[in-house]
Amino acid sequence: YYAYIDPSDPGQLKLATTRANALAASVIDLSLPGPSFIHSLSARGRLSMNAASNLIQRAEVIGKQGGLLAVGANKSTANSDMTVRTTVGTGFSVIAGVVDIKAGGKDQNLAVAESGSGGVISGTAADANTSTRGVTEINLGASGATKFIYADKFLVTLDKTSRFDGEVSSVNASVAGGSGAYSQHTVDVDGNINLGANVAARSITVLGINRSRKDIIDGLNVSSGSGGVLDAPACASESDITLDTVVTVMPSTKIIQTGSFSSTDDDFTIDSFNDVKGDDNIRLDSGGVLAIATGKSHQRAGGSNKVIVGQNALLKSNRDINLSTHADVRQEGRLTVKVYGLAGSPGGYSSSIYAGQERVEVGTGATITALGDVNLLAGRTSAFSMNRFNLKCYTDLFNGTVFGFSRKGAEARAEVDNQVIVGAGANILGNADVNQI
Repeated sequence: YYAYIDPSDPGQLKLATTRANALAASVIDLSLPGPSFIHSLSARGRLSMNAASNLIQRAEVIGKQGGLLAVGANKSTANSDMTVRTTVGTGFSVIAGVVDIKAGGKDQNLAVAESGSGGVISGTAADANTSTRGVTEINLGASGATKFIYADKFLVTLDKTSRFDGEVSSVNASVAGGSGAYSQHTVDVDGNINLGANVAARSITVLGINRSRKDIIDGLNVSSGSGGVLDAPACASESDITLDTVVTVMPSTKIIQTGSFSSTDDDFTIDSFNDVKGDDNIRLDSGGVLAIATGKSHQRAGGSNKVIVGQNALLKSNRDINLSTHADVRQEGRLTVKVYGLAGSPGGYSSSIYAGQERVEVGTGATITALGDVNLLAGRTSAFSMNRFNLKCYTDLFNGTVFGFSRKGAEARAEVDNQVIVGAGANILGNADVNQI
């Protein structure tokens, strides 16, 4: 949806619809353009703007083959690429009790594939893949030297969730053959808040939140089973997640908290947060005179959280100022591989990994001043709680053959680079404490 002001009737905010195609970089844009015919907005109560995409997609395929020679492949794919944008153009003056600007929503992609075959010689494969990409933005244009957004509460919230999963089953029964079950997921989502408008408010809260969830399937994500004289099944589930969340105070912008030092309700917080949760459950069974089975479960997540104060910008508060970046990551993968027969070799590898950057950057000539504390926190919340990582992966192998050997590995790892960077000539002035952590 597009919201716009018609110059011929500037007293009304009008709504126009456009077609949104989730596969073709669709755009949802809620914008107030520059003031060619309007110079100020005023609301005694709440002035709200909200742009969101809420997408649900499911792709499913089922195929079965049989005969002397039976070979087949079944693939399902669910992809989305969405751009969501809320924009206030340049040169506005705004007066309101509450200014509440939002962008986000929830995009969901699920792929399901099932394949089965049987014969003297047979092989079957099933693929279920998803791709969730997009950009979510909130842009406040430059006010100019004398214009401000005035409010009792100034709230800016970017909250985007990318939800995805896959369910794959592949079964084969033959004298010689194998089955393959594969699931590949990609998430690449940017969240950007650009604060170019001058702001004066009793309470200032700016939140950039980027979430991913792999939690749609309750049971097995990937299962593969086969049996025969010569049997070689395989299965894999891999997820690659990149979330980049950046809040930028544009150069020369003034953001001033006008509340009372004694009031705990008068806050000044700018926060960037990545929130990743996912589980993966894989099972592979193989039986035969010679049984070889290999499984993989990999969840790899990462990205960046940044709060950037541009050159010559001014942040001022009658209480504390909190600039924080942090992440909460919880991933668990479970892989089970079993082989039976005269001779066999089970193999399995699982991983749960997060690699990210947390930055608070203050540009050259910028000033941050508070009557209370100034807290510049990389890898911590405004309440000083540290990043949280709960990464688990399990590789369980069972070899029920007379002659057997196995190959296995499991890795759970978090790598995070936390930095507070203060540019040359910047001023960090706290009447109480200055914490750079």
